[in-house]
Amino acid sequence: MRPRYASQRILLCLYSSRFRRAYGAEMEQIFYRRLSRAKDCGTAAFVYELGRAYTDLMASAFSERFAGPAHYTARDSMHATFARDLKFAVRTFLRRPAFFATVVLTLGLGIGAATAIASLVDATILRPLPYPNADRLVAIVEDSQQFGKVPFAVAFLRDFRDHLTKYDAIAGFTSTWNVALTGGGEARTVPAAFVSDGLLELFGARARSGRLLTASDEQAASKVAVVSERLWEQTFGRGTPLSGQILRIDDEPVTVVGILAGDFKMPITSSLAATNHRTAELWLPLAVNPFASVRTVAVANIVGRLAPEATLADARHEVERLPAAL
Repeated sequence: MRPRYASQRILLCLYSSRFRRAYGAEMEQIFYRRLSRAKDCGTAAFVYELGRAYTDLMASAFSERFAGPAHYTARDSMHATFARDLKFAVRTFLRRPAFFATVVLTLGLGIGAATAIASLVDATILRPLPYPNADRLVAIVEDSQQFGKVPFAVAFLRDFRDHLTKYDAIAGFTSTWNVALTGGGEARTVPAAFVSDGLLELFGARARSGRLLTASDEQAASKVAVVSERLWEQTFGRGTPLSGQILRIDDEPVTVVGILAGDFKMPITSSLAATNHRTAELWLPLAVNPFASVRTVAVANIVGRLAPEATLADARHEVERLPAAL
């Protein structure tokens, strides 16, 4: 089914009724053909061609309606045609500046809205997640009548790992929390996240030095941390060896056991306990979160990677059966 562009039909109304009856249908076909070809070349090409088509419509409408019939010949070059159309547009602007400004403003708003929507769709739907096996990653959320889709209490991660079979990895992490950092330079607030074992590996993080968080860190609620390369250099200086450096986080001593390589970014999430739109630069075991032992405070985002033989429908059906099993 052919899409409808209201702004294109509005611009066609700039032409005289005689011209629309004679050429309107043909112009509409050409308009859709141009956009169809551009859409096959990607979002940027589509937005560019949409703006170009609207500009052509407006310029030729001015020429037809206000400047009188133009006499074109087969010998006219593209530059000559463009110069003639430009002259017609300038002449129209001088005759009716208010009308011209209104049309240009309408066109600008239309192109701006189209660009914004295309960018949003590209960022949220078309562009894949920046993690390994992104097409196999899923989030498990609770559909609450009061709060909508919400995360789980930390204790549910253990339940999911014990009962779910359609995943080859399940992990959890909190939204970003601000923690007070001392012990390396001036005291400051840094964004941190509490993560389970396996979470950083699931999202493709690698240790430049040291190691990532392990299951033993989680089980023992160890006072250890992994930091970003940027935070390490800001705190201890570039080239400083790891060698068991100590930070004080919220006035508690924590041993740095690993430095992440590159510019790793966590997903931005929020919960009823914490809302922060910065990506974490310091990672602590999920078991040391203040609400780790409380089943009524939902702070853990649960994510998993589907097993090779599992489908999304299989995984969803298995999760829906969980409340009765628990």
